[in-house]
Amino acid sequence: MTDTGWTIILNAVAALGFAISLFYYDPFFYTRMMACLFALSEVVILLQRKRIKKGVYLVYSIIILAMMVIANQVDQDRIDAWQTILLFISVFMLLSTTYRTLYHEPRTSSKQLKT
Repeated sequence: MTDTGWTIILNAVAALGFAISLFYYDPFFYTRMMACLFALSEVVILLQRKRIKKGVYLVYSIIILAMMVIANQVDQDRIDAWQTILLFISVFMLLSTTYRTLYHEPRTSSKQLKT
């Protein structure tokens, strides 16, 4: 199975886990709801990877980052800056790896080119 296939499976399992946790765990409801939507949207984007343009993915990334930060701020009674920064960095890393999966060609070594 390819890396993209495994990524789709892991995102689907994460979405299922977040969806189940919405019914059993009360704190950070909006953040978990956004994480569930994020995981589901990543599955859809990876399944439709040939049709998604770079501009559409960049707008999607900005919207997801903003919505995750807003949901995190709504869930907290007092703002914890470090938690928001860590959430922003982790979501940004996930978005950047998906971007690389979608739009970057794999590098070939010089040994492979000679043969």
